[in-house]
Amino acid sequence: MPCCLSYTRAGISAEGWARCARRAAKGSRFCRFHENAVNGVVLGLWVNGFPERATARAVIDAKDKQAPQDNK
Repeated sequence: MPCCLSYTRAGISAEGWARCARRAAKGSRFCRFHENAVNGVVLGLWVNGFPERATARAVIDAKDKQAPQDNK
């Protein structure tokens, strides 16, 4: 059986990732844990829709509301 395709956090580093060491479940490319996680995320997005990028929209709106600066 092949190894799981997913990656997990490597130690305490926020930027460090390591390949999942578990075996893929039969008929899947992921271990059972990651297969359930992927299925849960996809189902949640399917049922609830993709969330709007509120933070990106807020930054754009804030820039639009700023008064023009005089370069005198």
